[in-house]
Amino acid sequence: MRRLAALAVGGLVFLAACGSGGGDSDLQTVAGAIREAESKGAGFSFSETLTQTGGDIPKGKMAQIKFTANGQERNDNVVLVLQLSNSSGQTAGAYDLVISDSDLYVRPHGTTREWFQGAAAVANHFYPGVRLNLLRETVLLATKVSKSTSFSGGAFSDQYAITPGSDQLEQLQSTIVGAAQEAKFLKSARGTITVYLSTSGHHLQKVAFSVSGTDPDTSLKQVFTSSLTFSKLGKVATPKVPAGAVAVQPSDLFSTAATPPGQS
Repeated sequence: MRRLAALAVGGLVFLAACGSGGGDSDLQTVAGAIREAESKGAGFSFSETLTQTGGDIPKGKMAQIKFTANGQERNDNVVLVLQLSNSSGQTAGAYDLVISDSDLYVRPHGTTREWFQGAAAVANHFYPGVRLNLLRETVLLATKVSKSTSFSGGAFSDQYAITPGSDQLEQLQSTIVGAAQEAKFLKSARGTITVYLSTSGHHLQKVAFSVSGTDPDTSLKQVFTSSLTFSKLGKVATPKVPAGAVAVQPSDLFSTAATPPGQS
């Protein structure tokens, strides 16, 4: 499992449902709502806390980073500003991100530096739920779903608690596990995705994540909780993908350097 949270801040470490099951029909309903947001477009905002313990982190300590973002997406193209802070709320950097299906483009926020480009999959746990194509696939391959109804902000929502399959847990945590270690990883991996749809029209409103897992090679445990709220359904344009970018290694995607290592 890659220590991407540490890479994203240049190596800086901060110490610090109930209801009835609906089976396939409920999963198809949720997947349809996600597909609607994909095709029509939507704005979004999210907050997330990513915590790591074990591995090379001293016993009794933890590395924690918080993310907030605002952006918009349509047709599997996403644009957002990802802001980082530590557990005390101190700013730890910000990045402009563009996701185009499976490609990720990154540069420090507020700069005109060339975009660094790599695979979006290596940083899924930085923006869970933003990649709607991955979210829809995860829902369709889920192992369990439970439906209930909730009331908040003066309106009712249909609430679906979804248990992702093992492959999807690996994707959500940006984890690559060898066949010999997969069974061990899956013993530690846990995840729940809660999707909120409007009771009228079944439009996507909100997605919440709670996911954890331990790398069997390094004993690094990673836990993230995330909440993503959608708005402006059908009222946003398709984000533009950068015309030019520099392909870099995964470890360099969130570098603040003017050029990738080995280039001048």
